[in-house]
Amino acid sequence: MAIVLAIMVFLLAYSCYLNVTFRKKEYNVTSKKVTCNYKILFLSDLHMKAYGKKNNRLLKKIKQAEPDYILIGGDLIITYPAAYYGVRNQYQWLDEICDFLTQLNKICKVYYVDGNHEINLRTALDGAYRKIYERYIFEVERTGTIVLNDDMCRLPGNTLVYGYIEPIELYAKRNRCQLDKADIKLDIGEDGQFKILLTHNPEHFDTFSELKVDLVLCGHVHGGMIRIGNRGIISPSYRLMPKYCYGLYKKNKTIMIVTSGLNMHTIPIRWLNPAEYVII
Repeated sequence: MAIVLAIMVFLLAYSCYLNVTFRKKEYNVTSKKVTCNYKILFLSDLHMKAYGKKNNRLLKKIKQAEPDYILIGGDLIITYPAAYYGVRNQYQWLDEICDFLTQLNKICKVYYVDGNHEINLRTALDGAYRKIYERYIFEVERTGTIVLNDDMCRLPGNTLVYGYIEPIELYAKRNRCQLDKADIKLDIGEDGQFKILLTHNPEHFDTFSELKVDLVLCGHVHGGMIRIGNRGIISPSYRLMPKYCYGLYKKNKTIMIVTSGLNMHTIPIRWLNPAEYVII
């Protein structure tokens, strides 16, 4: 009995520890298309979390990394808390997010795409919270952040960044819908450019690789919550052993990097699976 109790206390303490800490994860990507070296800092799935007052612990590490560009893969919010407080005209959560983004923009240029929680805020209950979403995007853009929702921009070094929002239907629990290449309404052309696809859900990497982009950046799966070796146990859509949930993958000359993200929600479990920001 004492041993079982000790194990339970250890697991609880370990889970609490992983809820308040994060790490840096680094990858090197090389391409003959890129005409100069640069460093990307990629983060996703912050879900309204703050590491220290005004996220000062996270900001300190990001400043120390000295990135040239910061790319954010969505889910800065959790849908229904944002909607609940927005309906009551209480926007402290938005002020905190925008304070964080403002500080990021003092480090370097920041590029952002919606995740499923932002998409859900826009579309839930036949658009009941759309005005809250529109205020959210307006305030995000006011921080200087470039919103790349189904849009693109150019970076130095012969690089293009495309932001893609997957249809909300693809995020349904236990959903088995597939994303078809023809459904992606992005004009991805200009051979010879290094192309980055910034999106949220890695599940459709097989389709993304058909677009002939060079690098895909995703989050969403939270590393599979519990990791055993290189495999995550469960996805937010309640899929066991998700195929793409963490790390670096390659297919058809396309690389995808999936981050475990910076927070959790609903089921606050993160074992053998630290929160992180990514340096590329």
